[in-house]
Amino acid sequence: MAEVIKCPACGALWRVKDAAPEYRCGACGRIFAAETAESVVVPDRKLDEAMLEKAKRTVLPEDNVPDVPLLADDTPPAADPRAAVYVPKRSPVRSFLLAVLVLILLAVACASAFLMMHGFVLAQAPFLRPVYENVCTKLPCPGFVWADVKAFRAEASLEADAQAGLLRPTARVTLTNASALPQQLPVLEIKLLDPAGDTLASRVLEPAEYGFPQKPAVLPAGESVSTAIAFKEALPHEAAGITVRPISADSLGL
Repeated sequence: MAEVIKCPACGALWRVKDAAPEYRCGACGRIFAAETAESVVVPDRKLDEAMLEKAKRTVLPEDNVPDVPLLADDTPPAADPRAAVYVPKRSPVRSFLLAVLVLILLAVACASAFLMMHGFVLAQAPFLRPVYENVCTKLPCPGFVWADVKAFRAEASLEADAQAGLLRPTARVTLTNASALPQQLPVLEIKLLDPAGDTLASRVLEPAEYGFPQKPAVLPAGESVSTAIAFKEALPHEAAGITVRPISADSLGL
């Protein structure tokens, strides 16, 4: 048995060998669904005989060949024995998954660039440092240095001047990075105190001012550095004590 299907657009008849949900008409190129087209099932022998008989009727003598086409525009062409072409549908799920994959790869590339270029980004937008400090504890950020003043332990002592004694003392300061991460050296607030605990003199020094000019001045995790800070102006009274406090440069607007 043979199935013959009719194109709903141009009326062309086609013999169908394998059933499919969609077909492409070989005459007009239109793609149509099988359920929208008329079809009929006939014996193969009868279909072949009918096509042969139709072919014989359309053969004319050479001197009687008309100048116009044998088939009028409204007459459907004879069935072509070629099978209709099946056009597979593109899966919408596959297209969606491909789009999602592209977006994920793009997001990963942007995030990697954001982490790798931390120096440039922070130079343009210092307010993003807390974001970097949080993210870089979980993801690799090559070359990134933290700036947590709470990570430092400061110790200080007074050293008397050879001539002026404690009227012009020198402060001996030791900073220890007590964290597990590399840290930028902090700004130091140093106060000299009298016996009553009142402030005789105070100084706020950046790393370059207390002996570490490199930028950034970094102290690796668990390591310590020492420095000497001289007070050249004479104090009104001899200093009896000293306090040193690491502070953030951001709090000073530096």
